[in-house]
Amino acid sequence: MNNKHELKNKIHALDFAIHELVLFLDTHPCDEEALAMYKKINKTIESLKYDYIKKYGPICASDSSEEAPF
Repeated sequence: MNNKHELKNKIHALDFAIHELVLFLDTHPCDEEALAMYKKINKTIESLKYDYIKKYGPICASDSSEEAPF
């Protein structure tokens, strides 16, 4: 993914999926498959956000630092 817009859209889509999984896990806390999916997607989001911030700067204010000011 070398396109800023594509990368940000992928992050947003996965954030939505995580939100839905959290809602599902609230009512199905013992579902191991959903929990594994949550962990996998969360890792992917962290990696994509790291790549995005490194290339383009912070996505939101809490992502800023001295190296990448908001």
